[in-house]
Amino acid sequence: MCNPTLVVAGLSAGLQYQQSMNMQKIARERDIRQNQIAKNNQIIRAKAEARKLKLSTEKNLEKLRLAEGESRRRRATFAVGKNYTGNTYNMLLANYYDQEGQYRNTVLGNIQKNVFQFNRTQEALQANYEAQSTYITTPDFLYTAGASALNFAGSYYDYKAKQNQAGTNQDYYSYEKTSNDGIDI
Repeated sequence: MCNPTLVVAGLSAGLQYQQSMNMQKIARERDIRQNQIAKNNQIIRAKAEARKLKLSTEKNLEKLRLAEGESRRRRATFAVGKNYTGNTYNMLLANYYDQEGQYRNTVLGNIQKNVFQFNRTQEALQANYEAQSTYITTPDFLYTAGASALNFAGSYYDYKAKQNQAGTNQDYYSYEKTSNDGIDI
């Protein structure tokens, strides 16, 4: 007949194993969900930044298109109402081209700065994702089973020690029952 103390210890070790495995699985699912949330946040922010860059670039290109149209209109008006000749005409015309080129370079420079900032923001979003994501651990069956087995073994040896103290343990190990080759006689 089995001792009730050992049965309870065995059941307790089994339940502890089951509970530990469930906790590890829940932790794994929580880590996976946290990583999904972090990835979704990164995607949403990246899309918002891309949209912001697109709108800014379109706005700057529209300004450039309007400025070029205005410059062409002014040059055409100037060429039609040409009251100047020679170097004066060429200098005024060069001044129009120079102003148009400076404005174009300023607008294109702004676009390049926006693209540079967009790239830095993407790097920051990646770093933010890495900071928000967690390492996913798999449930460790062997370690958990070992811990439960050691817990049961501790209970068993406590039980045997109490039996020895009380003098009720009749199953002492003996070398008298075995032969030299380790086989029971």
